[in-house]
Amino acid sequence: MAPSKKPKLERLASFSSPFYPPTMTKSTVNNKYKKDENKPFHILKKTLEDTQTEREKIKTGKNVAHLFTRDFRLGDNFALSQASELAQESEVPLISLFVYSEEDFRSHSVSPFQLRYRLKSLEIVKQDLKKKNIPLYTLNVDKKKDINSSILKFLKDYEISHLFANIEYEVDELRQFIDLTKSLLENKISFQPFHDTCVVKPGELATKSKGTQYAVFTPWYRAWVAYLESLDDPFPNYPQPEANSSTKGLEKLFESKIPEPKSDFYKLNAKSLEFFDKTWSVGEHNAEKQLLDYIKSKTIKLYDDLRNEISTDATSHMSRHLASGTVSSRTCIRLILENNLVSSLAKGPSGITEWIRQVSWRDFYKHVMANWPHICMFKPFQVEYDDIEWEYNLEHYQKWCEGKTGYPIVDAAMRQLNETGYLHNRPRMVVASFLSKHLLIDWRWGERYFLEHLIDGDFASNNGGWGFSSGVGVDPQPYFRIFNPWTQSEKFDKNGDYIREWVPELREIDDSKGIHNPYDHGFEDVAEKNDYPRPIVDHSFARERALERYRGE
Repeated sequence: MAPSKKPKLERLASFSSPFYPPTMTKSTVNNKYKKDENKPFHILKKTLEDTQTEREKIKTGKNVAHLFTRDFRLGDNFALSQASELAQESEVPLISLFVYSEEDFRSHSVSPFQLRYRLKSLEIVKQDLKKKNIPLYTLNVDKKKDINSSILKFLKDYEISHLFANIEYEVDELRQFIDLTKSLLENKISFQPFHDTCVVKPGELATKSKGTQYAVFTPWYRAWVAYLESLDDPFPNYPQPEANSSTKGLEKLFESKIPEPKSDFYKLNAKSLEFFDKTWSVGEHNAEKQLLDYIKSKTIKLYDDLRNEISTDATSHMSRHLASGTVSSRTCIRLILENNLVSSLAKGPSGITEWIRQVSWRDFYKHVMANWPHICMFKPFQVEYDDIEWEYNLEHYQKWCEGKTGYPIVDAAMRQLNETGYLHNRPRMVVASFLSKHLLIDWRWGERYFLEHLIDGDFASNNGGWGFSSGVGVDPQPYFRIFNPWTQSEKFDKNGDYIREWVPELREIDDSKGIHNPYDHGFEDVAEKNDYPRPIVDHSFARERALERYRGE
């Protein structure tokens, strides 16, 4: 009798996006996107310079508008403040606008938790604007490709002569602003985008040797500090918009409602909704209160010593506010200085100066993204690692997603992510390294999974973190440094409290060694009794396999 054939395992597909064309070749990256004239950031800069005179000639019409993007706040909002200034000078009303497009959100992997955070924060913005007699209108657009034409129609319908917005540095968003600048100008409307997201805007810092963008954080950070300390007013606090004196003819705009999610992907179930409302405060006022409470607490002074401890939570939890712009990085640092908590950016209690340093990473990754746009196009920063021979083990990927890998620290982290939309930075690095090096699954699958689940998803920071952990990014962890999940767990969750919280199958293990690796430390019976899986891959085997693949052997 002939031996029966083994069933063919279902494979994880090669990484792709349903919203974008196939990924480009390495030669396209090297021959096109490494030249400044082809980078969207530089194209927008040149477009604004070339059209400046024409845009300045446009006289203020019946109304002025501000487009909210990821800046859901009234305070310290550069573009909104400038829009209000023009409206007041010209004695015309200010209108605010938000575009709701679930197709656009999906194409950028906005998570259900993050969308809820933004919509709830937008409700607060709407209420605060209404007190100032400023309408907030939500423009519902089904197709991403129709966003700019829908904006143009709205502006023409309400005779808006100037549109203000804060610049976002992802490739799609930059291209959208390039198109808006041109298409609005053709219709005698002036588009006015401002740099607001970063403390130091991209392009300001350059290496002394070559005059190019930094690709290593430490020298970049020194330059960042030196640049800010050279300014008379490095952390301006842009004033809130002034109230409209009249909104005649704009009454219907006040009736616009903040939408509810339409697609099943964005509809949270009852359990998730209950968790969200109990756990995540939203909006500008809560963000500033949370920030002030943290920087005035004893915890921030311990931040440098405890920031990697998973069970001892010494972090600020400001990431969701920063990612959606309910507070600015500028405000975070300005309030520390105003409260005299440090003598300068890099001088003071180590916990506080390290926290400032960590905030600056957001600037660094956005500077990198603006200068190396191929990272927005599903290419690694280090293009030479684009040809790694990945595994496409669908079962392993699903086990990682579900938190059923048999590595307790990995499983605890993934379960927390799935349930709460949040992860401490240390477990983010551990699970990212595990997927890309232990399981040898294309890091891009993990990068997208994070964005689709995180409440604080930010493309630049997320990409930077995955690039670091997988060894293919800017200023990365070397490919030959592979996190050992067992030792990471023992070092940063010493007593296993984090594991016990998220992996109930192991809660009855009170041994501080066994909780991290039950099958190798005498707790096999407990793990098996509670159906906790054995490790899906052997650590030593996985390490050697990863080294061979990264070396191209």
